[in-house]
Amino acid sequence: MSTDYFIGVNALEIDRLRTQHETWHPETELLWQRAGFPSMSSIVDLGCGPGFTSLDLARIAPPTARITAVDKAAPYLAYLSDRVRALAVTNVDVMHADISKPGSLSGSFDGAFCRWFLAFLRDDMDVALANIRAALRPGGTFVAMEYLTLHSVTCSPPSAAFDAHTRAWFDFYAQHGGDSSVGAGLPPCLSSAGFTVRSVNCVGGMADPTHRWWAWWGRLIQDFGPKFVELGLMRPSEWADLQRDWAALSQDPHAFIYTPILLQVIAERA
Repeated sequence: MSTDYFIGVNALEIDRLRTQHETWHPETELLWQRAGFPSMSSIVDLGCGPGFTSLDLARIAPPTARITAVDKAAPYLAYLSDRVRALAVTNVDVMHADISKPGSLSGSFDGAFCRWFLAFLRDDMDVALANIRAALRPGGTFVAMEYLTLHSVTCSPPSAAFDAHTRAWFDFYAQHGGDSSVGAGLPPCLSSAGFTVRSVNCVGGMADPTHRWWAWWGRLIQDFGPKFVELGLMRPSEWADLQRDWAALSQDPHAFIYTPILLQVIAERA
């Protein structure tokens, strides 16, 4: 894998990730509560990116807890370190590591979390899960929130251009060694890696133009439509049609989208 994520490591992506984090924060925090994170003394945030989840984990955990934010993208860790200093946060540490490499993750944590991270590790899943298991204490909890599938994404009224954009997304992942349906096979992978799966849940679904999920998907359209044209994943005419159709859908009170379905898994190191 490259030293940067194919989806982008830049200021625009940091801003989009902030919006994405805020969009899915309610579902994420409920997952943390179910997993028992608020009572843990050490949590590792895997593929932390700019650290929005790391800072929230620091907020919900006990004041004495340590949150370790792990990423392979140094610019993201630098951004988080700056935020930690600016906010005078005292319980967040950063670790520069690529967990697709054997033995790259050190520590003995009560909990581990990742969201939209394992989708980047299609060819390195076994190594990554082995690293996560090794970094958890016996009985430690691993929590993942990952795409069950991107194939669920569509809209009503129908738009061929909207569906072309959806296809471009899963082709984008596949061409760069990612898997936008990683959640479908995650529970058995966890079992094979030495975890006991405690619970599975799915979130996502219908959203009308007033819903936070609608705005999130609109941001993805805005930021990645031109890139998909540049990469040959969408035709210029499809991008033009999508901009027209999305504007019309956004004004239609009867319109809705169906989002990606996200799998939430809570597992325990056996």
